Amino acid sequence: MTVHPAFCAENMRRRECTNDNHRPLVIHGLWPERMQPRTYPHDCPAPALDLDPALALELADMMPGMADGLDKHEWRTHGGCAGLDDDEYYRHALELARRLDGALHATLTTRAGREITAGELRSTADMFSPGLGRTLTFHCRPLRDAQSRRPYLLEVRQCVDNDGLDGAPGTALACAVVKRRDQGCGASFMIAGVSLE
Repeated sequence: MTVHPAFCAENMRRRECTNDNHRPLVIHGLWPERMQPRTYPHDCPAPALDLDPALALELADMMPGMADGLDKHEWRTHGGCAGLDDDEYYRHALELARRLDGALHATLTTRAGREITAGELRSTADMFSPGLGRTLTFHCRPLRDAQSRRPYLLEVRQCVDNDGLDGAPGTALACAVVKRRDQGCGASFMIAGVSLE
């Protein structure tokens, strides 16, 4: 999941950032990975993306990057390696995204423009669903052109096993067990709002 205000602070000219999207979290992708970090399969042979029209409408709400072709890029780069057809792949991505949005939306909105810690954000997730916080990693860095060099939250990732039906996403995993961790966030980090400090 991408923290959309942070992404758009650096990419204002993208069509997805000129649309009226007020979501703090949006879908970036659903990436199959191997246990060894950064060794994910990619660019596997797959048919061209051909989503069910009703699903495409649902997806556009959570994936504004579709305006710039992100859905096609993610399907070509990662989805074809998931062992699912395109509709299944994006239905699962939507299901996971809606769960994280439900858990974090209010906090990311009310804390916009302010600092937060990973522990606070994990506690928020745990209040929504006990244990959810340990299945998340946070990815931060300073934003270009921001007055402050403090790290901003850019991505929230969730670790999920492919133990669902026919290899679909299934059980949420504690990220530490699969050697995934927060990156670049330090002791605390900023949540981007409509305008940067």
